[in-house]
Amino acid sequence: MERPSNGGILYHEVQEANLCAVHCVNTVLQGPFFSEFDLAAVASDLDGKERQVMLEGAAAGTFSAGDFFSEESHNVSLGGDFSIQICPICLSNPKDMAFGCGHQTCCDCGPDLQACPICRAPIQTRIKLY
Repeated sequence: MERPSNGGILYHEVQEANLCAVHCVNTVLQGPFFSEFDLAAVASDLDGKERQVMLEGAAAGTFSAGDFFSEESHNVSLGGDFSIQICPICLSNPKDMAFGCGHQTCCDCGPDLQACPICRAPIQTRIKLY
């Protein structure tokens, strides 16, 4: 993806509401490439594909899709929380370690931290998530 240079200046986007996924993606891409509406459309498409997979599995008798269909979207909420479960430090690994404050990172980044990267609370406990 080629785009014009911004003269070496880092792009920073002020986070609004709970739109941390939008902020995170645009910061990684170094520009305002996605809006909350773009990510909501992606989440909606993903919901549709998940429902299709669940229907196919239910039709094959592999499992019951009833529980899945009774729930709302797992990918986006009306409050703007997009379910992107990646480490806020490396932005590539899944979150699989929780701290006493409740925030999470991956097991590659978490052990070296002295304070939570989200709330800055001192880390006293680390819990491996499975």
